[in-house]
Amino acid sequence: MKNTLTKILFFLLSFFSFNSCSKDFDWDVVRADFSTIEKTRFVLKPILIGDSKVGGIKSTKGFNKLNLQVGFFKPGINTEQLINLLDNISVDSTINCVVVSIGTNDGYKGDKSKLLKGKLFEVYPNLVKLFVIRGSIGWGSVKNKSTKDQDSFYSKFQLNGFELIKINNCVIPSDKLAHTPNTPYYQEIITKLSKILK
Repeated sequence: MKNTLTKILFFLLSFFSFNSCSKDFDWDVVRADFSTIEKTRFVLKPILIGDSKVGGIKSTKGFNKLNLQVGFFKPGINTEQLINLLDNISVDSTINCVVVSIGTNDGYKGDKSKLLKGKLFEVYPNLVKLFVIRGSIGWGSVKNKSTKDQDSFYSKFQLNGFELIKINNCVIPSDKLAHTPNTPYYQEIITKLSKILK
């Protein structure tokens, strides 16, 4: 961000110095250059990390069309374990957006979202966007959990700067389907990611 602002200031000073004595001031050039700068500033370079659902997401139809790199993921991990895994990841200043799949293995209890955010900024220092994908319920250890449990859990992420990708088809009736690509749950994730990561 600092580099971008420096470029803008340098451009303005150079442009106005060069054209200060000219009567033919071309504002179209100024608008075109600023349009290019704006497009450069807001190009997302996102990465997807988290639990086993990352595997289901990347194997679902339509994923290859997304502007989304797959990072590390591990089945069965909760938020605290994800934070610990980040300790072993090299700093990457090229990534400016992280999409996290987490929460199911927390049982939608506890709150490590602030710690996770801090660790993500250590590994990806140029972050401008943080997303968390709503997990699933109705199977395994989250068989008896409700959407209210999820809402309470993810509200803490939202308070700490994460944007929630809310999945309506989050009730999954079996362990097998929870990890099966192309189900309504995973298809909805792809649909919503395609709109967010344009």
